[in-house]
Amino acid sequence: MLIHKIQDSLTIKIFFVTAFILMVACLATYQFLMWATPISYDNIVGEIEYERALRLAEELSNATITESWGIVDRFILENGAEIVILDDLGNEVDIRSGSLALHAQGDVYVTVTDVAAETDANATWPNSSLDVGVSTQFFFTDSDEIYHLVVMSTFAPINHTAEAMRGVLPLLIALILLISFFGALFYSRYITRPIVRLSELSQKMIGLDFSCYYDEARTDEIGILGRNLDELSDNLSHTLEQLQSANAKLQKDIDSERELKRQRTEFFTSVSHELKTPLTILLGQITGMLDGVGVFQDREKYLPRTLAVVKRMEKLVEELLVISKMDKSDDIEKNECISLSELVEKQIEYILDLVVLKSQILETDIAPDIQIYGDKGLLQRAIFNLLSNATNHSPIAAKISVYLEGKKLVITNTGIHIPQDDLPHIFAPLYRVDTSRNSKTGGSGMGLYLAKMVFDKHGATCSITNTTDGVEAVVEFQ
Repeated sequence: MLIHKIQDSLTIKIFFVTAFILMVACLATYQFLMWATPISYDNIVGEIEYERALRLAEELSNATITESWGIVDRFILENGAEIVILDDLGNEVDIRSGSLALHAQGDVYVTVTDVAAETDANATWPNSSLDVGVSTQFFFTDSDEIYHLVVMSTFAPINHTAEAMRGVLPLLIALILLISFFGALFYSRYITRPIVRLSELSQKMIGLDFSCYYDEARTDEIGILGRNLDELSDNLSHTLEQLQSANAKLQKDIDSERELKRQRTEFFTSVSHELKTPLTILLGQITGMLDGVGVFQDREKYLPRTLAVVKRMEKLVEELLVISKMDKSDDIEKNECISLSELVEKQIEYILDLVVLKSQILETDIAPDIQIYGDKGLLQRAIFNLLSNATNHSPIAAKISVYLEGKKLVITNTGIHIPQDDLPHIFAPLYRVDTSRNSKTGGSGMGLYLAKMVFDKHGATCSITNTTDGVEAVVEFQ
């Protein structure tokens, strides 16, 4: 379980790797110090003795043989070293007798012939001693011979330093572990925190949640990656919104197509039924008159009725042809400038005979010179349907009002109301309210549907509502 957790976590991996590297580095540094400190100590001791020998040789070069004894004696007391002076043949010279002749020299001349650091071969670390010998040549001021100065010193090796380092090793290990732990913890958190943040953002993006952003001011590669992820999130969000919008539009189009298909099916079913009924009546009447059966023997009486049925069918077929023509074309010709005022007045003339026949009261208020663009024939048919619908469905002595002001046409009739349940379907094809489903009005059920289609094609709005004492139809052109 722990191994799997380590394998699945980048933070834990970096923590252990960093801690291991820090511990190895600290232990390597410790081992290097243990190895290099004695060597460095030996070199430093050799250099110190060499400098002392040079200074002693310089002092002896400025002194006589007799004076040299005091210089050498003082050097031995101060440094605890052993001094040997040799002549050019390698014989030891006793400077205490002071019997050598004095020869003045000019400048001091000192050259280094050898610097040696030797350790007793029989000694064992860390209890051995360190013997250092330095040799150089010089001249006495009272002699022209070359003499060799040999300085021998014995030092305690760096035993105590090594022992001290070994003594603090447990504390040093604890310190190494502490530094490694907190160093690795800080480093792993610093490195993996933005990566973990990016991982969380990517997980939310997988779930199509684009509300979170990286939002850090880093300028390194991780910061660039975070900003790229933010940009990718915005692009995906925008693309997803476009896809959702396109999908919604497509679904709306599909629903609209299904509804249109349903309406067409219902329309053709209704038309078939609407045509079948009068055809059945015609077939019965004509057959009866031809065979002279029953009441149909009186042809003079039933021929006008047959003609009325044929006219109803003719009107229905004509309206169906107009609707079919408009349905096939995406738009209609609206380049013709039409006087709406004259068009309305002309359609009013067509319903005057019916108004007089039903003793109805007709009031008009038509503003002159109202101009619109559209198809004159279609507009005539649509407005006539509204006027004839108001007249046919109003009772005797009802009041019919026609009002045109600006581009707003209002037609009202009194004495009748449309049932509230029928109002939403008033413009449906072949729909007739229950109270008028008879042949006396001559309605085909297509008049208002045709009028609404014509007005829609011209960009006009059309509505029919109940008023206090009747029904009102309003058409408003743009």
